[in-house]
Amino acid sequence: MSSLEEITKFDAEKNNPAGMLADIGLLWGRVAEKRGVVPDYAPPSAEALPEGYKAEKGGWVATFAGVPAFVINTDAIASQSLPTPATWDDLLNSKLKGKIGSPGDPRSSGTAQTTFLVWTYAHGGDAGNLDPGIDYAKMVIQQYNAADASTDLLEKGEIVAWMRYDFNCAAAVNVLKDKKINAKVVIPGISNYAPSAVMANKYNTGKADAIKPFLDFVLSDEAQTIFAKFGAHPIRSVLGQMELPADAKANWLPDADYAQVKVVEDFTKIDAEKVADTWDEEVLGG
Repeated sequence: MSSLEEITKFDAEKNNPAGMLADIGLLWGRVAEKRGVVPDYAPPSAEALPEGYKAEKGGWVATFAGVPAFVINTDAIASQSLPTPATWDDLLNSKLKGKIGSPGDPRSSGTAQTTFLVWTYAHGGDAGNLDPGIDYAKMVIQQYNAADASTDLLEKGEIVAWMRYDFNCAAAVNVLKDKKINAKVVIPGISNYAPSAVMANKYNTGKADAIKPFLDFVLSDEAQTIFAKFGAHPIRSVLGQMELPADAKANWLPDADYAQVKVVEDFTKIDAEKVADTWDEEVLGG
């Protein structure tokens, strides 16, 4: 489910709550607060997080970060005599038209929103100037395959590049390698660490005794190390608050691949609903 769908589900089921927690894109945390679906509970472990990486009053905290990137099917690239993309702008090559997998819809998806923001930063914009991202988005969506992107399309070579977070890309590479298909992850030069967050369901009061400790646990050394072993960048590591053991980073891409990946210091300047409206009105409607 997308971040917006998770928030909407909590609200729709408030009289008969089932969900306890949900993973959302960090930008959607403020939306969850506005819609009143999260409790006013801030775990003690969140005190060290900067503003924008946690709720104002409580109910959600940043957990780990992905880096917008793309996975490419190198066998399909070779067999179709296509250029190998290495940067965001390489995806605009006319020979790749219809061969690019979308990261989703920025009007509801955290992954798609942060990817759009990376395009903005990569082309000289920032939170206050989305125009470079808009200009790039108008071009790259013309490259998308009309079907919903998936590892199946990547396997078949119907798409040769699929935009996801780096750890999702790595998982896709492993799926393809199990099928004897060569693939690789590309960190396309400039990118950002894009945090995910866990939000609690304020309506599920019967499970509050389980929800509150979990919000605290996700920022513990143990949980952060688990995220790293999964392939994500734990938020405390991204912010320089934690040194990870070497074995936790064993499956990461080389550090050099992340040389141009930046930390966004203040996510409070980026409004998820504004990004969604910008996509709807200026990218799709422009």
